[in-house]
Amino acid sequence: MTVPDPKFILSIKVIMQQYNLVEDIADIVSYSSKTNPKVTSVLEEMTDCLFSVHMENELKHIRDLSRTVFLAQGWSSA
Repeated sequence: MTVPDPKFILSIKVIMQQYNLVEDIADIVSYSSKTNPKVTSVLEEMTDCLFSVHMENELKHIRDLSRTVFLAQGWSSA
């Protein structure tokens, strides 16, 4: 039995509604690019938000690297 690939329908209108809700109450908005790279593209084009990344390979989804914030996770001193 073959399992079909999941399908998601992204609504730019809903993305922007959610972004605007956060923007109204926050000083700075940063979207985690890892969550959904397709949303990253929409937000990069339509907003001035920043993008949080945890790994270098996530940078491939962002054109304007000046809008990235690197958040180190799982680091140890060992």
